[in-house]
Amino acid sequence: MRFVGMDLHDFCHRVETSFRVCTDDNVEWRLDRVIGARLWEWCCKPGVLLVANYDVELDMRWQAEQRKTTNASK
Repeated sequence: MRFVGMDLHDFCHRVETSFRVCTDDNVEWRLDRVIGARLWEWCCKPGVLLVANYDVELDMRWQAEQRKTTNASK
């Protein structure tokens, strides 16, 4: 996931749609801005996530497009 260009609202929404967020007693809940900000800060710490590489991203997109083209022609 890319966090550059996201604001806190977008980040919280992305986390909520990608993961089940719950408390210790297994009750689901929505990320509020305070917890979301702490989570975002932790995710953006150096060394926690891999550094984005534009060339790698472009290559992955190109490979995905090639797979789509190959599968569509079958």
